Amino acid sequence: MWSFIAAVPDSSPNLAWSGAVLREPQGRGRLLPVPEPAPPIARVIEAVRREAADAVVLRLDCGHPRHVRHRPPLSSHPWVLDDEACAQRVGHRIECLRCGQRQLPEHAEPYRRTAEFDEHTVPAGLRRAHTTKRGVWGRLVVERGELPLCFDPPLAIEVVARPGEPVIIPPELPHSVRPRGPVRFAVEFLRVRSDDG
Repeated sequence: MWSFIAAVPDSSPNLAWSGAVLREPQGRGRLLPVPEPAPPIARVIEAVRREAADAVVLRLDCGHPRHVRHRPPLSSHPWVLDDEACAQRVGHRIECLRCGQRQLPEHAEPYRRTAEFDEHTVPAGLRRAHTTKRGVWGRLVVERGELPLCFDPPLAIEVVARPGEPVIIPPELPHSVRPRGPVRFAVEFLRVRSDDG
């Protein structure tokens, strides 16, 4: 049985790796890397729906829902108890852990796809830091080869897209591609329709 030296927050591919390790039983010395916890990303609250007397569900501008409860001492959000205070939170920012983990929202739908590019035709704009718009997700899809994608802070990681292993790009996070060899790829854009249309 393996013993944990650090907790693994998510087993999905393309996460950043730290010096934290899993150690093989009986000290055999073989070490495995453990992904770093992803930083939460500040998102704008678009709507609030009451779930219980002490709980609400927020709709964030990234398309993720966020459940917020007031259950001291585990979670202290007294504004959740008052409908007027909840309404006043609309337009304010709150952290989204799922964006930090680059989890595509459940109901995200593709609406546009770029032309295919290769290592010679990559637009200059993709090679320097750029972002998608508010609420717009990207999916870097590689048909041939490998393509590193570098996220600037707050994510500050490099991930590699390969055939069958697309890289998800959350809204408004600066990133750039770094071709290092033959590659063929395209970018899909996705968004989540709001409940009110």
